[in-house]
Order: sequence, then C-alpha cells, then structure tokens
Amino acid sequence: MSTFDKTNIDDLYRMNSSSWTGLRPLVLEEGAKDTKSISRKHVVERAASGLYSLMGGKWTTYRKMAEDLVDEIEKERVK
Repeated sequence: MSTFDKTNIDDLYRMNSSSWTGLRPLVLEEGAKDTKSISRKHVVERAASGLYSLMGGKWTTYRKMAEDLVDEIEKERVK
C-alpha cells in the first residue's frame, strides 16, 4: 500500500480522484449587514430580453430550484 504525506500538496492532488467547486451568488436583501444574514432562498427573474436568471438557493435544494425555473418558463409560454 502506498503512503503519502497529507501535508504535501502534491501528494494530496495525486491521491484525489475527483473534485468540484461552485460559486453561488446570493440575493442581497435590504438590511443585510453581511453574507451570514443573507437568506439562502432562491429567486427566478426574467429580463426584458427573455433571459431567465436563477439566483441564490442552496446545493441541497437544486431540484426545487430547477422546478421553480421550469414553472416560470411554462407560465410565460402559455400566455
């Protein structure tokens, strides 16, 4: 069995089979003083150009976020 030094960044990269990262824009609320006080709720907006934006939310609610986005698109489609 191979051993590695967990303080050596090269060994950590070698032993890691996969990784991911993401950036989640939060929706700024009035009165919020820092990011801890910003709600993790998500918001769906439609620009005049027709571009939909899905902002905020949490990784654990991604399915609900997607459902809400599709529902908003469907509302516009049936008008």
